[in-house]
Amino acid sequence: MSDVHLGVWNNHPELKELPLKAFEKAVDICISEKVDFIVISGDFFDTSMPPIDVIKFAVEKLRFLKESGVQVYVIAGSHDYSPTGKTMLNVLEAAGLMTNTHMKMVEDRKTGTKIFGIEGLRGGLDKQHYDKITSDILTSSETGRRTEGASSSLSNSQEGFKIFMFHSAIKEYSIPMMESVPLAALPRGFDYYANGHIHVREEHNENIGKIVFPGPIFPCDFAELEKIKWGSFVLVDVDSSKLRSMDYRMLRMCDVELIQVEADGKSAKDVESSFMDAIDGKEIESKIVLLKSKGTLKEGKPSDIDWKRISALAKEKGAVSLKKSVHLSEKEAEIVKPTATSVESIETEVIESNSGKGKIKKEAEKDLIAKLMEALNVEKAEDEKVYIYEEKIKANMRKVLGI
Repeated sequence: MSDVHLGVWNNHPELKELPLKAFEKAVDICISEKVDFIVISGDFFDTSMPPIDVIKFAVEKLRFLKESGVQVYVIAGSHDYSPTGKTMLNVLEAAGLMTNTHMKMVEDRKTGTKIFGIEGLRGGLDKQHYDKITSDILTSSETGRRTEGASSSLSNSQEGFKIFMFHSAIKEYSIPMMESVPLAALPRGFDYYANGHIHVREEHNENIGKIVFPGPIFPCDFAELEKIKWGSFVLVDVDSSKLRSMDYRMLRMCDVELIQVEADGKSAKDVESSFMDAIDGKEIESKIVLLKSKGTLKEGKPSDIDWKRISALAKEKGAVSLKKSVHLSEKEAEIVKPTATSVESIETEVIESNSGKGKIKKEAEKDLIAKLMEALNVEKAEDEKVYIYEEKIKANMRKVLGI
């Protein structure tokens, strides 16, 4: 597993329980499949200091695994590691609920599997650890030993299946400019490279071994809900010291319904109606609804769209949650150049051409604008203190606005 992110969506009441239930389901599957151990390659928590209720939930599930004879091996990820080096994983390890494999070789007592890990840090700072990997570290459970110039590879004479845990993008697979490590930086001699950080389900066969991205336990944002829809983890079957099979298990906690509206050439109210009609025509009960729109409105402003009305309809039809990714812009207003020459007549002409529609509304706006301009057109006296000047302006404004 990787990227469990317990505590993600905590500020979204309708979704906050789903990541917890997804992990609970993953644990139950592991128990029913009688796994020997679990590796979690970073970001077990969404923050380095998660809420008490999230910690309580994690302790209960980890204790259940321990009582079921399933050992858990972890490394910190970029989310559950703080700049001070403190992480809640240290507390859980001290309680005997998991084992942190960062920069130390650990042997699983039940299977003889050898596990070594490197924590993932923000900003690619984990690269410093790759430079410190030496042969004596890989072959010893002790920490702090260093042998300058030693090859960072694991002796092939060591028996048993070997796992390398890390939490980083890989340069050869990631997008340009993304913080990553090259394949050449990974230590040699391992059979399975359990990776995290990149929330995708992928596997790569390299000459150094099998590199696996299991995906997150539950999608962590709008883009992930749209792209991968559900969380996942991987069951790995090993025969002796060879990888026999892999099985991606989907954690389908909730279906996702994507509704897209192209906004180009439409008014704000047209976009609103399109979303309303689409929601009304779909079966969205017990689903997470994603609204997506982009373009330039021919009329109206993005704020004219009544999202509360749209949300109310989705809720009425039984949607679990409604999330939106909307990027709308207004049509550029045509600039009318004034024909008058004096300042006063230009002001009058600009006010006239930009006042609201309807005779009464237009006259009221023109009168208010003129009074506001007059109230603001007060210069600061040479020896006048700033706060006195500001209070004078505010008093003028209150008088005009009647407040």
